[in-house]
Order: sequence, then structure tokens, then C-alpha cells
Amino acid sequence: MNIQLITNHINKMNIFITKYDKILGILKQFEIKSNFLNQIRRPRLSDIELIALEITDESLSINSELMNYLKNNHIH
Repeated sequence: MNIQLITNHINKMNIFITKYDKILGILKQFEIKSNFLNQIRRPRLSDIELIALEITDESLSINSELMNYLKNNHIH
């Protein structure tokens, strides 16, 4: 891979992670509970983390998991 492509990918991921952390922090100020329903097994992401992930995707104009994968891996 090209160094420029790798650097671009790393920068996009850093922006994504930074936005996600900020949004998650804001959501936690409004709601202390991280899961809203009792579940038998522990999910990989809490409800509040999933909401923060969705808001972050929308804020970066990523409208699906596939689009997120394609944008982050430069596949068109």
C-alpha cells in the first residue's frame, strides 16, 4: 500500500475515534445507565455505546456498516 493511503486511513480512524469518545461522553452526562434492557448474555457493546456509534457514523455521513467498511478501506 501507498504510505499516503495508510496515513489517510489512520487520520480518518483517529477522527472517528475522537468523535465517538466525545459523543459517548455527552450521552453519559444525560443517562447513567449504559444498558436499557436486562439481557441474559452481556452484549459486546452497551446500548449507550451503540447509540454513540450510530450518531458518530451519521455525523461523518456513514449510513451503514458496509459504507463504514468501504470508506475506511478505500474500496469503491
